[in-house]
Amino acid sequence: MSDDEKTKKTASKKKTESKKTESEAKAKADAKDAKSDAKSDAKSDAKADAKAADPVRTRKVRGLITAGIGLVVTLLLMSHVEQIPHGAIFGFISLAMGVYGILEWLGLLHVEGDASKLRDTALGRLPDEPVWAQPLYTVPLALGILLIGSIVGGYATLPWVISASLFTLFPSALRRPGLLVFVVVGFIYLPKLGTFGLWDPWETHYGEVAREIVARDDYISLWWAQENWFWSKPILIFWSESLTFNALHLPVMPDANPAHPEWAVRLPVTMFSICAVMVVYGTIRKLFSTRAGAISAIVLATMPHFFFLSHQAITDMYLVSNLVMAVCMLMLAFATDSTETTRTYEIFGRTISFQTIVVGGLLMLVLPQALYLISLNIEFYPTEGFRILPDTFMYGSAGNPGGIEAGEVPGNPPHRDVTPHVEALQPALQGLFWILGLVAIVWMLRKEKRSQALYMTAFYGFCALSFMGKGIPGVALPGLVAFFYLIASRRWNVLFEGNLRVAPGILIVSCVGLPWYIAMYIRHGPGFTDRLLVHDHLNRLAAGVHGDTGSIQYFIWQLGYATFPWVALIPAAALAWVWLDERRAAPGLGAYRTSYAKHDIDNRKHTLMLIGIWFFAAFALFSAMITKFHHYIFPAVPPAAILVGLFVDRLWGYDPTGDANVDRKTLWATVAALVAPIPLVLGIGGFWGDLRGLVPRTLESGAPRQDWVLDHGMPSWACYLLIFVGASMLGWAAWWFWTKRANRDKLDANAKRTELSVAVAVGAGAVLVAFVGRDLAWVTSARPGGYERLIHLFVYNYGRPWPDLFDYRPILTGFAIGAGLLFTLAALRWTRAAAARALVGLGIIFAGWTLNFYMVDLSPHWGMRELFKAYYDNRSGPEEPVIAWQMNWKGENFYTGNRVYAFVDLDNAQIRDWMNKNRGKTAFFVMEHSRVGSFRNLVRGRDVEHITDKDVCNKFVVLRVRNL
Repeated sequence: MSDDEKTKKTASKKKTESKKTESEAKAKADAKDAKSDAKSDAKSDAKADAKAADPVRTRKVRGLITAGIGLVVTLLLMSHVEQIPHGAIFGFISLAMGVYGILEWLGLLHVEGDASKLRDTALGRLPDEPVWAQPLYTVPLALGILLIGSIVGGYATLPWVISASLFTLFPSALRRPGLLVFVVVGFIYLPKLGTFGLWDPWETHYGEVAREIVARDDYISLWWAQENWFWSKPILIFWSESLTFNALHLPVMPDANPAHPEWAVRLPVTMFSICAVMVVYGTIRKLFSTRAGAISAIVLATMPHFFFLSHQAITDMYLVSNLVMAVCMLMLAFATDSTETTRTYEIFGRTISFQTIVVGGLLMLVLPQALYLISLNIEFYPTEGFRILPDTFMYGSAGNPGGIEAGEVPGNPPHRDVTPHVEALQPALQGLFWILGLVAIVWMLRKEKRSQALYMTAFYGFCALSFMGKGIPGVALPGLVAFFYLIASRRWNVLFEGNLRVAPGILIVSCVGLPWYIAMYIRHGPGFTDRLLVHDHLNRLAAGVHGDTGSIQYFIWQLGYATFPWVALIPAAALAWVWLDERRAAPGLGAYRTSYAKHDIDNRKHTLMLIGIWFFAAFALFSAMITKFHHYIFPAVPPAAILVGLFVDRLWGYDPTGDANVDRKTLWATVAALVAPIPLVLGIGGFWGDLRGLVPRTLESGAPRQDWVLDHGMPSWACYLLIFVGASMLGWAAWWFWTKRANRDKLDANAKRTELSVAVAVGAGAVLVAFVGRDLAWVTSARPGGYERLIHLFVYNYGRPWPDLFDYRPILTGFAIGAGLLFTLAALRWTRAAAARALVGLGIIFAGWTLNFYMVDLSPHWGMRELFKAYYDNRSGPEEPVIAWQMNWKGENFYTGNRVYAFVDLDNAQIRDWMNKNRGKTAFFVMEHSRVGSFRNLVRGRDVEHITDKDVCNKFVVLRVRNL
């Protein structure tokens, strides 16, 4: 190798080493920079995390402070030594504040992910909708009209104020089926709700117990006039009514004579019933279609048993409404995929989801019970502070000390304080125990986003409310429905995979439904459980307590009257889950080709199966009971209504637009068909007699009254005109729907068989409804008269006489014949769509007439409001007492605040003693008409004056006796 080559090689080597050195230096520098950058990024991330954590910590602190203030104020209101006017309203606000704080602390009002804006929901503006028609404007306006109108106008204008408020919602309801259902049901149910008297004995009976809760300021131990402790019914109805009394600041003390207490007594039960209707709408809408949901909800709301008991403040609706909502949650849970998550919505800067609603609802149910128990060991004096004391409670009626001495109220026991049966378990300990259970529930649900799990949680919550409404059937019946469904569907994986959430469900039912039961046992011991569980549950089931007895036929008859006119479709609809499916549905029956195609067919079939099992399980359970009253079959009515609603949706006809906007002519044809039953019923009934059914009071009793209504019908020309108008409207609607191509498609062999089956089923239903209508409209010498059968759906004493002022044969004949004709038309394919719409209209007008005329007319003769109005109008002052003689119906207790001198014994020894001690006084006596003769013998020689007669009340009478 030459020197030059060596030199070049050495230079190249040095150059390579230099580059290597530079590369290594650069790598070291890069590594150093990277390390520096990493440290910088770490510091930045830490700062960012710290910055992000600040709002979370702030939210948690804000939530804890809000919750603390709200719950402490609630506890102060409960433990305040004196009741605060409208305290229930203030308590609800403070409790809601506390629950809001807890939800804020849990982060349930800041759900991560996309949230739908309020304007993008049904509350926002729809395409081409006027701005003023949005619910964001109409709902606040309706609430403002209701609030201001009720304050300014008082009870006298309340029906008009409610109607105006509902009418304000109508523009928004035209494009929102759910709101339309609410408005229609509201117009039927609400305007006259509190304008007529309470029906004896049970509305006044339970109303009196609720009044005593507020008067005694004791929400645990219940008092029942002359019967002392009340242990035969659970607490939900009494808490609902007493809180309404308190919220409205209704005078509840003895002899207060409040104006229209009926609003306070009936409002809670009606709200529960409307909630059940709306939950049915939402459930069927989700599982089938919007139209099916609306029709099913309307069918349920227009079934006599449902709408009557929505206006009767008795325990049955508290059982059934919560049962309906529980089973609807079960249907949704079974139809929902276990991985599906709940949607979120943004409202006023917060997000809300079904999880928020479920957790918040459980907090609102358990916290007030626990806090009230704690408050029983605390008294709060604004000037002195708190006092801790053991639990004691009063024996006796508030403000009505018993005895026969001057100033005391005969029939009531003397007052005394009572200590609990188990003194060691003070209420505060019980309250803390339930709070621990609530903490466990909330902890399990704090991150639960799955819709199925939340539906199951809601199912158990409604079961607990149903349990609080009427005891064991509230959990037994939904449990049986779920169990039989698992057997029939063979979906045991739902149970084995834990989707039924049985263990959390037991905890929920316990924390929501058991606190009052446990508190009552600790206070009153085995006497309470022996009465409630043994006598009023087991003995009614197995041995028979009061009431009737009978075979399976007993409730089949009552279901006919309880579901008129929809009874025509129950036999076919009850088996719908067997034969109504996608392959067999004919076009004329409204196949699932459009609006139903988006739903899974198997889910629909399983839902129909569950509803069918619900109907048959309820019917079998209550038919097996030894004790029978007509209204005991009520739990079987809602599933029958839903099945009928789905069947009517099939009969309604195929709509090529699905759930989209309907063209104008179709809309007007639908309206014409819905309204057509009004002139038809009036025209048909007008031939038979006076449609109002009121006999003038100027007529003498006897034969002239008996036949007066039938002899005063409408002129024949007016009847023919009305029938022509109704038939024309129905005929035009039928022609329009028949011209729609989908209704004239040729049927294949399967469709023809289905068409024939439906025609036969609906035709047989027309015959069935004709017989039921005949039973309601005809009157023979045998009891009960046809029009009596409707009130027998909710009264207990079926032998009380009918007032001869009322004869509803003509109008009921119109409904009966009209229903038969419409079901006959529904059996024919070319008139089916119009007839189905007309049947919905018939159900609505029948419910409206029954609630707002029939029920209002009869209430004075099955209640005592008018009697005690006469007493207060005629007495000169409280020194002239009212005395209930040989009667015990409870109206006399409720309408006087229990300031009634009750002498029930037949030997008259006590009342003779009282009269001897009160010689020279003037007193009023209330009694049954049949006892007036015996009473005159008791007070022989004294001046006896009739204050009321049989036209005011045909059961009871008020007499004034001067100079006893």
